[in-house]
Amino acid sequence: MVGRVPGLSPAIGNVYYLRMRPYCVRGLHNVFDLRTYESVAYPPFEAICLARGMLAGDGALDEAMAEADLEKMPYQLRALFACLLVHCDVPDPTFVLDRHYVAIAADETRRLTTRQAQGLDLYATDAGTRRYVLL
Repeated sequence: MVGRVPGLSPAIGNVYYLRMRPYCVRGLHNVFDLRTYESVAYPPFEAICLARGMLAGDGALDEAMAEADLEKMPYQLRALFACLLVHCDVPDPTFVLDRHYVAIAADETRRLTTRQAQGLDLYATDAGTRRYVLL
């Protein structure tokens, strides 16, 4: 008998990745088969799905940000990064942010440099700018 399988969100976590495996991988016989790939045992199910290439990983998100870097303004890049965080399952958000931080913070960095040249915000730091950009 074939039944309907309810959809799950990646936000659920391990249950989502556990349910993903039998649909994409054939020949699983026991629990050990669920957790291994190429003779390497992965503890969380998310790690094995990422190793098998079942998840997009940071590559697709990094590519989307790199393409937007060429055409978009910094405030639009911040909006895109926020959308990626909210609507996508980003495995390592700090990697994507660090890689594109210069483009994301270009307008705020220029604003801070201008204010420091005018004698204002003399004690502003890079960490403070980073916090402001992420707000």
